[in-house]
Amino acid sequence: MTFKDIDFSDVDRICRIADIKGFSSCQYSGVGLWYYASKYKTCVAYGEDGFIYIRQERPGLGTVYLVPLGSGNLRMAMYNLSAYNRRVSNGEEMYIWGITDENKDEFLSAVPNAVLIPDRDWAEYIYGTHNLEHFPGKALHRQRNRLNCFMSDFHDRYTFEQVSENNLDELWEFQCTHLNDIQKIKTTQEMDALYQEHDLIRNVLPHYRELSLIGGLLRVDESIVAYGFGAAVSNQTFDYLCEKSSYQVRGSALMMQSELIRNLLTGFSFVNREEDLGLDGLRQAKQRLRPSVLLMKYTSVVTRI
Repeated sequence: MTFKDIDFSDVDRICRIADIKGFSSCQYSGVGLWYYASKYKTCVAYGEDGFIYIRQERPGLGTVYLVPLGSGNLRMAMYNLSAYNRRVSNGEEMYIWGITDENKDEFLSAVPNAVLIPDRDWAEYIYGTHNLEHFPGKALHRQRNRLNCFMSDFHDRYTFEQVSENNLDELWEFQCTHLNDIQKIKTTQEMDALYQEHDLIRNVLPHYRELSLIGGLLRVDESIVAYGFGAAVSNQTFDYLCEKSSYQVRGSALMMQSELIRNLLTGFSFVNREEDLGLDGLRQAKQRLRPSVLLMKYTSVVTRI
Protein backbone atom coordinates (compact mmCIF):
# COMPACT_ATOMS: atom_id res chain seq x y z
CA MET A 1 0.00 0.00 0.00
CA THR A 2 1.52 3.28 -1.16
CA PHE A 3 -0.02 6.64 -0.30
CA LYS A 4 0.34 9.71 -2.51
CA ASP A 5 -1.01 13.25 -2.46
CA ILE A 6 -4.55 13.43 -3.81
CA ASP A 7 -4.78 14.81 -7.35
CA PHE A 8 -7.40 15.36 -10.07
CA SER A 9 -7.27 11.74 -11.22
CA ASP A 10 -8.45 10.61 -7.78
CA VAL A 11 -11.44 12.94 -7.61
CA ASP A 12 -13.60 11.15 -10.18
CA ARG A 13 -12.82 7.72 -8.76
CA ILE A 14 -13.84 8.79 -5.26
CA CYS A 15 -16.97 10.52 -6.58
CA ARG A 16 -18.09 7.41 -8.47
CA ILE A 17 -17.92 5.23 -5.34
CA ALA A 18 -19.60 7.87 -3.15
CA ASP A 19 -22.42 8.07 -5.69
CA ILE A 20 -22.84 4.29 -5.80
CA LYS A 21 -22.91 4.21 -2.00
CA GLY A 22 -25.45 7.04 -1.95
CA PHE A 23 -23.38 9.06 0.50
CA SER A 24 -24.41 12.59 1.44
CA SER A 25 -21.41 13.26 3.71
CA CYS A 26 -18.96 15.90 2.53
CA GLN A 27 -16.29 13.63 4.03
CA TYR A 28 -16.57 11.52 0.88
CA SER A 29 -16.80 14.32 -1.65
CA GLY A 30 -13.92 13.82 -4.07
CA VAL A 31 -13.80 17.54 -4.84
CA GLY A 32 -14.05 18.40 -1.14
CA LEU A 33 -11.15 16.10 -0.31
CA TRP A 34 -9.05 17.84 -2.97
CA TYR A 35 -10.21 21.31 -1.85
CA TYR A 36 -9.12 20.75 1.77
CA ALA A 37 -6.05 18.67 0.87
CA SER A 38 -3.49 21.32 1.82
CA LYS A 39 -5.21 21.87 5.16
CA TYR A 40 -5.44 18.20 6.15
CA LYS A 41 -2.55 16.77 4.07
CA THR A 42 -4.90 14.37 2.31
CA CYS A 43 -3.32 11.33 0.67
CA VAL A 44 -4.85 8.34 -1.12
CA ALA A 45 -3.76 4.78 -1.84
CA TYR A 46 -5.26 2.09 -4.06
CA GLY A 47 -5.28 -1.42 -2.69
CA GLU A 48 -5.13 -4.62 -4.71
CA ASP A 49 -8.49 -5.39 -3.08
CA GLY A 50 -10.11 -2.58 -5.07
CA PHE A 51 -10.55 -0.26 -2.09
CA ILE A 52 -9.50 3.38 -1.97
CA TYR A 53 -7.68 4.29 1.26
CA ILE A 54 -7.65 7.91 2.45
CA ARG A 55 -5.22 9.32 5.02
CA GLN A 56 -5.26 12.76 6.64
CA GLU A 57 -3.69 14.75 9.44
CA ARG A 58 -6.27 16.04 11.92
CA PRO A 59 -5.74 18.53 14.78
CA GLY A 60 -5.47 16.79 18.13
CA LEU A 61 -5.31 13.30 16.60
CA GLY A 62 -2.42 13.32 14.15
CA THR A 63 -2.62 10.73 11.41
CA VAL A 64 -6.14 9.41 10.76
CA TYR A 65 -7.75 7.21 8.13
CA LEU A 66 -11.24 7.32 6.68
CA VAL A 67 -13.27 4.14 6.34
CA PRO A 68 -11.93 2.55 3.13
CA LEU A 69 -14.06 3.19 0.05
CA GLY A 70 -15.10 0.19 -2.00
CA SER A 71 -17.66 -2.53 -2.51
CA GLY A 72 -15.68 -5.62 -1.50
CA ASN A 73 -14.83 -7.20 1.85
CA LEU A 74 -14.51 -4.26 4.25
CA ARG A 75 -13.22 -6.43 7.08
CA MET A 76 -10.31 -7.55 4.94
CA ALA A 77 -9.72 -3.95 3.85
CA MET A 78 -9.59 -2.87 7.50
CA TYR A 79 -7.17 -5.72 8.25
CA ASN A 80 -4.91 -4.54 5.42
CA LEU A 81 -5.08 -0.95 6.65
CA SER A 82 -4.33 -2.00 10.23
CA ALA A 83 -1.32 -4.03 9.08
CA TYR A 84 -0.05 -1.04 7.10
CA ASN A 85 -0.51 1.30 10.07
CA ARG A 86 1.36 -1.03 12.44
CA ARG A 87 4.22 -1.23 9.99
CA VAL A 88 4.64 2.53 9.49
CA SER A 89 3.80 3.68 13.04
CA ASN A 90 5.79 1.13 15.08
CA GLY A 91 2.64 -0.52 16.33
CA GLU A 92 0.76 2.59 17.45
CA GLU A 93 -3.04 2.52 17.57
CA MET A 94 -4.95 3.53 14.45
CA TYR A 95 -7.54 6.31 14.33
CA ILE A 96 -10.48 5.86 11.97
CA TRP A 97 -11.98 9.32 11.61
CA GLY A 98 -15.14 10.67 9.99
CA ILE A 99 -17.31 7.59 10.42
CA THR A 100 -20.88 8.76 9.84
CA ASP A 101 -24.38 7.48 10.47
CA GLU A 102 -24.33 6.44 6.79
CA ASN A 103 -21.48 3.94 7.10
CA LYS A 104 -21.17 3.16 10.83
CA ASP A 105 -23.19 -0.09 10.59
CA GLU A 106 -20.98 -1.36 7.79
CA PHE A 107 -17.90 -0.35 9.77
CA LEU A 108 -19.10 -2.09 12.94
CA SER A 109 -19.85 -5.25 10.97
CA ALA A 110 -16.25 -5.22 9.76
CA VAL A 111 -14.79 -4.30 13.19
CA PRO A 112 -17.30 -5.69 15.74
CA ASN A 113 -15.24 -4.73 18.80
CA ALA A 114 -14.85 -1.10 17.75
CA VAL A 115 -16.06 1.71 19.99
CA LEU A 116 -17.44 4.81 18.31
CA ILE A 117 -16.69 8.18 19.94
CA PRO A 118 -19.19 10.85 18.76
CA ASP A 119 -17.85 14.24 17.72
CA ARG A 120 -20.68 16.79 17.62
CA ASP A 121 -18.40 19.60 16.43
CA TRP A 122 -17.88 17.75 13.13
CA ALA A 123 -21.51 16.77 12.53
CA GLU A 124 -22.73 17.85 9.10
CA TYR A 125 -25.82 19.96 8.39
CA ILE A 126 -27.87 18.65 5.47
CA TYR A 127 -30.89 20.59 4.18
CA GLY A 128 -33.63 19.93 1.67
CA THR A 129 -33.16 22.14 -1.38
CA HIS A 130 -36.80 23.28 -1.27
CA ASN A 131 -36.34 24.66 2.25
CA LEU A 132 -33.18 26.59 1.38
CA GLU A 133 -34.75 28.03 -1.75
CA HIS A 134 -38.14 29.11 -0.34
CA PHE A 135 -37.85 28.99 3.50
CA PRO A 136 -41.40 27.71 3.97
CA GLY A 137 -43.36 27.49 7.23
CA LYS A 138 -43.30 29.26 10.57
CA ALA A 139 -39.87 28.00 11.66
CA LEU A 140 -38.16 29.74 8.72
CA HIS A 141 -40.26 32.91 8.61
CA ARG A 142 -37.34 35.17 9.61
CA GLN A 143 -35.20 33.95 6.72
CA ARG A 144 -38.18 34.28 4.37
CA ASN A 145 -38.76 37.85 5.54
CA ARG A 146 -35.11 38.74 4.94
CA LEU A 147 -35.33 37.24 1.46
CA ASN A 148 -38.47 39.25 0.74
CA CYS A 149 -36.83 42.42 2.05
CA PHE A 150 -33.88 41.88 -0.28
CA MET A 151 -36.20 41.43 -3.25
CA SER A 152 -38.16 44.52 -2.27
CA ASP A 153 -35.04 46.67 -1.83
CA PHE A 154 -33.26 45.48 -4.97
CA HIS A 155 -36.03 43.97 -7.12
CA ASP A 156 -34.88 45.61 -10.37
CA ARG A 157 -31.23 46.03 -9.40
CA TYR A 158 -29.98 42.51 -8.65
CA THR A 159 -28.95 39.76 -11.05
CA PHE A 160 -27.66 36.22 -10.68
CA GLU A 161 -25.17 34.53 -12.98
CA GLN A 162 -23.26 31.28 -13.11
CA VAL A 163 -19.59 31.33 -12.18
CA SER A 164 -17.44 30.70 -15.25
CA GLU A 165 -14.02 31.52 -16.63
CA ASN A 166 -15.49 34.87 -17.72
CA ASN A 167 -16.04 36.16 -14.18
CA LEU A 168 -13.49 34.28 -12.05
CA ASP A 169 -11.12 37.25 -11.91
CA GLU A 170 -13.91 39.52 -10.73
CA LEU A 171 -14.98 36.93 -8.16
CA TRP A 172 -11.43 36.82 -6.80
CA GLU A 173 -11.32 40.62 -6.54
CA PHE A 174 -14.53 40.51 -4.50
CA GLN A 175 -13.07 37.77 -2.28
CA CYS A 176 -9.98 39.88 -1.53
CA THR A 177 -12.05 42.99 -0.82
CA HIS A 178 -14.45 40.99 1.35
CA LEU A 179 -11.59 39.55 3.41
CA ASN A 180 -10.22 43.03 4.03
CA ASP A 181 -13.61 44.52 4.93
CA ILE A 182 -14.68 41.73 7.27
CA GLN A 183 -11.70 42.32 9.56
CA LYS A 184 -13.74 45.14 11.10
CA ILE A 185 -16.23 42.72 12.66
CA LYS A 186 -14.20 39.53 13.24
CA THR A 187 -11.94 38.41 16.07
CA THR A 188 -8.28 37.52 15.57
CA GLN A 189 -9.10 33.82 15.93
CA GLU A 190 -11.88 34.06 13.34
CA MET A 191 -9.59 35.92 10.95
CA ASP A 192 -6.92 33.21 11.23
CA ALA A 193 -9.48 30.68 9.97
CA LEU A 194 -10.63 33.07 7.22
CA TYR A 195 -7.06 33.62 5.99
CA GLN A 196 -6.63 29.86 5.79
CA GLU A 197 -9.87 29.56 3.83
CA HIS A 198 -8.73 32.40 1.58
CA ASP A 199 -5.72 30.31 0.58
CA LEU A 200 -7.99 27.35 -0.22
CA ILE A 201 -10.15 29.54 -2.47
CA ARG A 202 -7.07 30.92 -4.23
CA ASN A 203 -5.86 27.37 -4.89
CA VAL A 204 -9.15 26.07 -6.26
CA LEU A 205 -10.22 28.87 -8.61
CA PRO A 206 -7.60 28.15 -11.33
CA HIS A 207 -8.99 24.58 -11.45
CA TYR A 208 -12.65 25.55 -11.34
CA ARG A 209 -13.52 23.93 -14.66
CA GLU A 210 -11.36 20.83 -14.16
CA LEU A 211 -13.11 20.06 -10.89
CA SER A 212 -16.61 20.53 -12.38
CA LEU A 213 -17.49 23.02 -9.66
CA ILE A 214 -20.97 24.55 -9.69
CA GLY A 215 -21.32 28.10 -8.48
CA GLY A 216 -23.03 31.42 -8.87
CA LEU A 217 -22.60 35.05 -8.02
CA LEU A 218 -25.11 37.74 -7.09
CA ARG A 219 -24.82 41.32 -8.27
CA VAL A 220 -26.48 44.55 -7.18
CA ASP A 221 -26.08 47.43 -9.62
CA GLU A 222 -23.63 45.18 -11.53
CA SER A 223 -21.28 44.82 -8.52
CA ILE A 224 -20.80 41.42 -6.86
CA VAL A 225 -22.32 41.23 -3.37
CA ALA A 226 -22.19 37.45 -2.86
CA TYR A 227 -20.92 34.24 -4.39
CA GLY A 228 -20.93 30.55 -3.62
CA PHE A 229 -19.74 27.28 -5.14
CA GLY A 230 -19.54 23.58 -4.47
CA ALA A 231 -19.70 20.16 -6.08
CA ALA A 232 -21.74 16.99 -6.10
CA VAL A 233 -21.19 14.37 -3.40
CA SER A 234 -23.68 12.10 -5.17
CA ASN A 235 -26.51 12.58 -7.63
CA GLN A 236 -28.74 13.52 -4.67
CA THR A 237 -26.51 15.78 -2.54
CA PHE A 238 -24.59 18.97 -3.29
CA ASP A 239 -21.63 19.92 -1.08
CA TYR A 240 -21.67 23.71 -0.56
CA LEU A 241 -17.95 24.28 -0.18
CA CYS A 242 -17.81 28.06 0.00
CA GLU A 243 -20.12 31.04 0.32
CA LYS A 244 -19.22 34.71 0.84
CA SER A 245 -21.46 37.74 1.00
CA SER A 246 -21.24 41.43 1.79
CA TYR A 247 -22.24 42.06 5.40
CA GLN A 248 -23.38 45.51 4.24
CA VAL A 249 -26.07 44.07 1.95
CA ARG A 250 -28.66 42.46 4.21
CA GLY A 251 -30.05 39.19 2.87
CA SER A 252 -27.46 38.78 0.12
CA ALA A 253 -26.27 35.37 1.41
CA LEU A 254 -29.83 33.99 1.56
CA MET A 255 -30.62 35.30 -1.92
CA MET A 256 -27.35 33.89 -3.28
CA GLN A 257 -28.23 30.47 -1.92
CA SER A 258 -31.83 30.61 -3.14
CA GLU A 259 -30.83 31.64 -6.66
CA LEU A 260 -28.09 29.03 -6.85
CA ILE A 261 -30.55 26.27 -5.98
CA ARG A 262 -33.27 27.58 -8.29
CA ASN A 263 -31.00 28.05 -11.30
CA LEU A 264 -28.23 25.45 -11.02
CA LEU A 265 -29.13 22.74 -8.48
CA THR A 266 -32.48 21.54 -9.81
CA GLY A 267 -31.25 17.94 -10.00
CA PHE A 268 -30.27 17.76 -6.32
CA SER A 269 -32.55 16.97 -3.37
CA PHE A 270 -30.17 18.02 -0.58
CA VAL A 271 -27.48 20.59 0.16
CA ASN A 272 -24.71 19.73 2.63
CA ARG A 273 -23.52 22.89 4.37
CA GLU A 274 -20.80 20.99 6.24
CA GLU A 275 -19.84 21.35 9.91
CA ASP A 276 -19.96 24.09 12.53
CA LEU A 277 -16.57 23.10 14.05
CA GLY A 278 -17.89 23.87 17.52
CA LEU A 279 -18.08 27.62 16.82
CA ASP A 280 -21.13 29.01 18.64
CA GLY A 281 -22.04 31.64 16.06
CA LEU A 282 -21.74 29.23 13.17
CA ARG A 283 -23.70 26.55 15.03
CA GLN A 284 -26.56 28.93 15.76
CA ALA A 285 -26.67 30.13 12.15
CA LYS A 286 -26.80 26.58 10.79
CA GLN A 287 -29.41 25.49 13.33
CA ARG A 288 -31.64 28.45 12.46
CA LEU A 289 -31.90 27.08 8.92
CA ARG A 290 -33.51 23.90 10.32
CA PRO A 291 -31.44 21.03 8.83
CA SER A 292 -33.31 18.00 7.52
CA VAL A 293 -30.47 15.82 8.83
CA LEU A 294 -27.73 16.41 11.38
CA LEU A 295 -25.27 13.78 10.19
CA MET A 296 -23.18 12.72 13.18
CA LYS A 297 -19.52 11.82 12.89
CA TYR A 298 -17.54 9.39 15.02
CA THR A 299 -13.94 8.41 15.64
CA SER A 300 -12.79 4.90 16.48
CA VAL A 301 -9.44 3.88 17.92
CA VAL A 302 -8.48 0.52 16.40
CA THR A 303 -5.68 -1.50 17.94
CA ARG A 304 -5.98 -4.74 16.00
CA ILE A 305 -8.46 -6.36 13.60
